[in-house]
Amino acid sequence: MATLASQVTTFVPGPRPEPRTRPLPPIVPVTTTVLFDEGFFIFEPEANVFATLGKHFRLTGGVGYRVIGEAYGCGHDSGDRIRGITGSVALHIGP
Repeated sequence: MATLASQVTTFVPGPRPEPRTRPLPPIVPVTTTVLFDEGFFIFEPEANVFATLGKHFRLTGGVGYRVIGEAYGCGHDSGDRIRGITGSVALHIGP
């Protein structure tokens, strides 16, 4: 599950004009940021490399790619915002 922000624009009637100047009020665009939760399928293959730095130290590095399926929040393909290349680095300390 991910929580993403998206901007939504709606058109609302503007202030009422003076009587007899215009029959209809103007239409004004209003943009609002909304948050939505999204459930989706995720597949993230990763390759890791381990290097021993000493008796009690090991360095780990990895690279992968996050594949997202079925992520279409608010009519937009929100999967484009959370898919892509991933990386990791870790230092293991201990026996």
